Amino acid sequence: MITDLGVIIKEWAYRVDDGQPNPNNSAHLYHLSEILIENKWPFEVIDELLENLNEVDIVQKKQSDGSYGSSYTVKNHNPDRGQKLVKKNASKDDIEKVDKGEEPKDKKSKLKTKMKREDIDSIDGKTKTKALNKEEKAPGNESSVINEIGVGIGMTHISDNPDISVRELEDKLFNEIMNTKIGKSNGDKATRNACRAAAKSAKREHKRTQNTIEKNGMNSETTKVSHIWGSKDSLTKTVNHIKELGVKEVNGIPVDTTDDRYFNSDGSAKEPPVPPFDPDKPNYAAIILNGGAGKNPTDTMVVMVDDSVKPPKAIINHTSNKTSSDDIQGNSGPDKNADYVMNKADEDLKSGKITEKEHKQITETMTRLREDFINAQNQIEELINEQFSRMESDIKDPKKRKKLLNTLKNLSTSKPPKGPGAKWELLAKRYGDVKGKEFDYNTGTYKPPLSEEEETKIITDYYNEMESLATSGGSTTVPPKTIQQIMARKEMYPPPEEELNDLYRVQHTLISETRKRVDKIKPGYGTEAASQNIFERLHLDVVQGHNPGGIPRENFEVNMGNNDSGRKYDKDGNVWHHISRGRYQKINSKTGNPEGEAIKPKRGELSSGDSPVVVNTETISKALGIKPPVKDITSKIRVSEVKSGKGKSGTATIYGINAEGQEIIIGYQDIRPKDGPGSKHQDTIRFHPDFQKRLMKATEEVEG
Repeated sequence: MITDLGVIIKEWAYRVDDGQPNPNNSAHLYHLSEILIENKWPFEVIDELLENLNEVDIVQKKQSDGSYGSSYTVKNHNPDRGQKLVKKNASKDDIEKVDKGEEPKDKKSKLKTKMKREDIDSIDGKTKTKALNKEEKAPGNESSVINEIGVGIGMTHISDNPDISVRELEDKLFNEIMNTKIGKSNGDKATRNACRAAAKSAKREHKRTQNTIEKNGMNSETTKVSHIWGSKDSLTKTVNHIKELGVKEVNGIPVDTTDDRYFNSDGSAKEPPVPPFDPDKPNYAAIILNGGAGKNPTDTMVVMVDDSVKPPKAIINHTSNKTSSDDIQGNSGPDKNADYVMNKADEDLKSGKITEKEHKQITETMTRLREDFINAQNQIEELINEQFSRMESDIKDPKKRKKLLNTLKNLSTSKPPKGPGAKWELLAKRYGDVKGKEFDYNTGTYKPPLSEEEETKIITDYYNEMESLATSGGSTTVPPKTIQQIMARKEMYPPPEEELNDLYRVQHTLISETRKRVDKIKPGYGTEAASQNIFERLHLDVVQGHNPGGIPRENFEVNMGNNDSGRKYDKDGNVWHHISRGRYQKINSKTGNPEGEAIKPKRGELSSGDSPVVVNTETISKALGIKPPVKDITSKIRVSEVKSGKGKSGTATIYGINAEGQEIIIGYQDIRPKDGPGSKHQDTIRFHPDFQKRLMKATEEVEG
C-alpha cells in the first residue's frame, strides 16, 4: 500500500491524458480514485482526500531529463499535524480543533436543510400522483410503489417535526395513502405494512440527505431537495430538470447535453431504455436514465441542488428501496446469466486473464447452454400446447363451451360476501365490458346479463393471452397470478404435473453441469463467474470499490424498511434472535452468541425496532467481517449447485467466509417459472435470515 502522496500524484499524472492532474476535472478524479482503491486505501480516507483536493496545490516541474513531474503543497499545513487536511481558509481555532480530533464550531452548528413538500415533488410530483391513482406504472407491486413514494413524503414530515416517532409517521402516511386508489386496492394490512417500511426508510433517507449536504459543503439555506420515483417518466424529468437548471456535473461526473446517446436533437432527455453508463465517456444522464436497469440497481433518488453557486452544485443519492429485508434483491434469467459469463470472458481475454482458446471454449459452452435451455423449453411448450388445444376445442364446440362457462362460474371457493362466481368475475373484468353492471357471486351472472357473444369473447381473449404468456412471453402486461392460476386448476386444463416438473428439473441440471464444464476449461472459472455475478446482484461488490451502474459507491444504498430478519428487541433494549417455530433466544451483548433458554414471546413483548436494514459499503463490510477495499472477495463466495425441489423450482445456496474463517450462508438463488406453469425459467436472489441479522446489527453499529 502506497501512502506517500508524492508517489500517488506522480502515478496520477502518468494516467491522465496531458500529464497534469486537475482536481476540478471529474475524469481526472476518477483515475485518482482507482489508484487509491488499487492501493487499498480505506474508503473514508479516499473520500476525505477527494473532498479536500482544493487544499492541494499541484505543480508541474521540469526534470533533468526534460520530462515533467508533479509536486504538491498542502495549504494551511502544519508540519506537526502530518498530512491532515483541513477546510479552506480555516481559522487557527479550527486547525487546533482538528488537531485534537474535534469538529469546528460552525460544522456542529450548521442549519438543517428544510425539505418542503413542493420541493420534494417539484420534479415528478404529477407522475407520483398518477401512480397513486393507478394511472402510471413502474416495476414492482402496489406495496413497493407505496413504499418508494412514501419515503419522499415522510422526509417532509420529519423536516417539519424532527422528533416525530416512526409510529406517528406511519399513521400520517397511512392516512394519506388510504385516500388514493392504490391504497384502497392494496388493502389496509398491506398498505399499513408498506407505510411502516416507508416511515423507517424516510428516517434513514432524511439523515443521509442532511449528512450528504453537509459533507459536500452545500448551503443549507439555498439547497433544494427533491425525491424521485423510479418510473421512466420520473427519470426523464430528472435529467431535463438538472439540464434546465444549468447543472454541469452531478456527483463530480459531467452531464454532457451534446451526447446523442442520452439527449435528443432538441436537447431534451431520451426516454429509457438507453445505453448504460460508459466510464470512458462519462455522462450522468446515463446513470439517471438507467435507474433500476442493467447494472444500476436503484429505483429512487434524492436530488440536492444548491443554486447559490454558478453553475449550480448537484449531488444525487441513489437508493434501491425494499419494503422488507426479506424481499427479493434481484431478478434475472438463464439468458442474462449466460451473457454475464460471456461478457466476463470478453473482458478477461482483453486483460490477458484467459487465452484465445479458453475464450472460444467458454463462449461455445455458454452458447450451448442457451440452445439446451431452448430445447427444454420447447418440450415444455409442446406439453402446455396440448392443454391449450383442449381448451380451444371446447370454446369452438357450443355444448362444451356452455359446460366450460358453467365450470368457470362455479370455480371459486371464496367465502361470503364473495362466492362461487368470484373467478369468473376476475376474467369478466379483465377481458369484458362489465363496467356499471351488478354481479351476483352465487350465480356468476351480471345484471343486465351478458350475451352469449360477450361471454365467448371473454374466454377467447383469456385463452389467447394465456397461450401467448406460456409459449412466447408475448403479453406486455402480465396478468395477475390469480388469473394465471385459473387455467391450471384441476377442474380446468392442468398439464401432467410430474412430466412438467421433470422438464424443469432438466434445466436445473443444465445450470450446474455448464458451470462444471467451464471449470474444466479454466480451473474454477465457472464457479468464480457465478459467484461474482451473484455478488454484484446482491450489491456486495461495493466493498471491492465497485460503482454500481456508474453510481459513486458513497451515493448508493439499499434501504430495506422493515426488519424481518428475526432480530428483535425487548423493552430494555436487549437483542433476541429467532431460533425456530416462533422461539427466540437472548443474545449476549459481548459475545454476540445466543444464551439461556429459548422462549415464545407474548404478543408485543418483542419488536423489530424502528430502523431499516441498510446495505452499503460500511454495513456489508461489517456483515462479512472484512475491511474494504478487498480485491479477492469472490474467493470467499461460493454458489452451490442447483438443487431441485419437489415441484418446478430449484435453489442454489450462496455461501461466504466470515472474519473467523467460518462458512456462512449469505442468501439463496431461487429458480422457477416466474409466470406460472409452462412459462420460462427466471431466478431471484434474496438474503438468508442469518445474513439479514448481520446486516441489521451492522446498521445499528454504523448508525449508532
